[in-house]
Order: sequence, then C-alpha cells, then structure tokens
Amino acid sequence: MAAPACSSCKSNPYLDKRYVLEARIGRGSVGTTYLARHLKTHERLAIKELPLTAADSPKLLELFGREARVLKELDHPCIPKYVDDFIAGEGKGRSLYICQEYIDGSSLAEEMVLKRYNPGEVLNICAEILPILAYLHNLSPPVIHRDVKPGNVMRRSDGTLTLVDFGSVRDVLKDAELGGSTVAGTFGYMAPEQFAGEALPATDLYGLGALAVTLLTRREPHTMLEANGRIRWEPHAKVGPAVIALLGGLLELEVSNRAQSAEQVQHWLGAARGTPAH
Repeated sequence: MAAPACSSCKSNPYLDKRYVLEARIGRGSVGTTYLARHLKTHERLAIKELPLTAADSPKLLELFGREARVLKELDHPCIPKYVDDFIAGEGKGRSLYICQEYIDGSSLAEEMVLKRYNPGEVLNICAEILPILAYLHNLSPPVIHRDVKPGNVMRRSDGTLTLVDFGSVRDVLKDAELGGSTVAGTFGYMAPEQFAGEALPATDLYGLGALAVTLLTRREPHTMLEANGRIRWEPHAKVGPAVIALLGGLLELEVSNRAQSAEQVQHWLGAARGTPAH
C-alpha cells in the first residue's frame, strides 16, 4: 500500500485495503462523506464515515446502523445502491463506514442558487419524487426517509432525480424493537410529529411540500413559519389556486388532515397542473 499521503492533511488515503479516498464531498457535525474509488473495480463510491470517538451517543450509533441496514434492503433506480459497511482504523482512529453508489450531479439546493423554478417545474419535480416515496412507503414494514429537502435530492447528469442521504431514515415497525424514538430531520422541513420522534408516510409528504415551497419562494421554510407552526409561503410565490390547495394538503400540521399517501398526491397533481398563476 505504499503511496503518497494526502497533500492536504498528510493522511493515508487508503481505506480497508480496498478503497482510496479521493475527495471530501460532505461534512456534518460528526460525520464526513468522501468520494472514493474501489482499488480493483475502479468504481466510484460515496463513503460515509462516523468516527467511533464521536459516536458517544447511542442514538447516533442507532441512526448510523439503521441507515446501513435499510440501504441493504432497498432496490430502486432512484436511490443510491448499497455497497458495503464495515469498521476500520486503529485505536482512536477507528470509524464506522457505509459505502454506496456515488451520484454524479448537483442537488436541488445547489441548482436553485442559479435557477428560478416556475410552478410547472416544481410540480414536475414533485411528480418525479413521489414514486420514490411510494416505493419506500409501500415496503413491509414501511420506510420513512424523514429528511426530504432540496439538499437530499440529486439531479444526475441525465436529468433524472435521486433521493439521497438516508441518515434519518426510519423503519417503522422494526424501530419498536430498539426502544424509544429518535428525533431526526432538518428544522423547517420537519412535520410536527417528528419533534415527538414519530414518523409516518405523511411525514415525508410534509417534507415534500416544504421542498416545493422552498423551490417556489427561494426561501427556507423556517423563515416563513408563523407562531402556530404553519409555513405561510403563499405571499412569496405566484401560483394558481390548485397549486395552493395541493401544497396546503401536504403542509397540514395535523397528520390526519394531511395527504396520507404518495399515490393520493399523484392524483392531486393532475388537478394542479395546467392551472394559470395569479
């Protein structure tokens, strides 16, 4: 494994004698994601690292382990493919790793910096994400992503969308075996029930609604929150009444009043498309 060290940090770029780390592509409060290459197949991968020294919270370890377990079970062309998970390193340098397909493209969060979306484009994005959510929610047990937002939707080079970052994912029935509940998600995109650690298919639909209003208004949802917790986005976008009704059905604060399934929202899209803006 004789090779030059990283020019930036002087660390060994080889991991587990199988992968070489090429670039850091994401960094959170406790974990880092790298672009890597398999030494034999030369396949490009995204490898997420969680140092064991940082994983002092049982809930953090639970989320990381859950992500690996759920990714193994998923098989959808618009979800990154699971490749491997393992522990590597020595002493204080030991870390947990998840390897998955690398998605070459830009997130909608990056895309919206340079692009303004019209209502039709936003509805098309929703129409492309809904089948992915339907696949997850129709699994047995259902899988809830819990962090649907522009930064977690990637547009590949061919223009298709992929849902990424399953770090907040919840496997509804199997979670009961773990005991307790974990609050996960991104403030502004989180449905009210998420603050109590609850998650249902309707939870992801709320996130989709928040994603849609972010693209339409170019504002983060938390900047439009009213005192009652409702996202008051309508004054910041020119859309027709059918779009307002569609997004209102996604952003209902009470779960029982919200859209209940991705299939239901797909039907609503038919009414919302083609409605003139006002």
